[in-house]
Amino acid sequence: VLSGLEILTEAATLYPAIVRVLISGFADAPQLNQAIASCQIHSFILKPITSRQLIEAIAAATERAKA
Repeated sequence: VLSGLEILTEAATLYPAIVRVLISGFADAPQLNQAIASCQIHSFILKPITSRQLIEAIAAATERAKA
């Protein structure tokens, strides 16, 4: 079983052009800082999130991917 960090690292390696959004309930976890730095996280959302926030994050990621 892979951790979230391992999955993000693998995604960054296999699909470098993909926009990665991290959603987590832990704002200060050491793995969070490592993921943002090493996995090229484009945005971070702290749980709990609303449907509106998720839609806005997806829209922003889509726009970034188009650029």
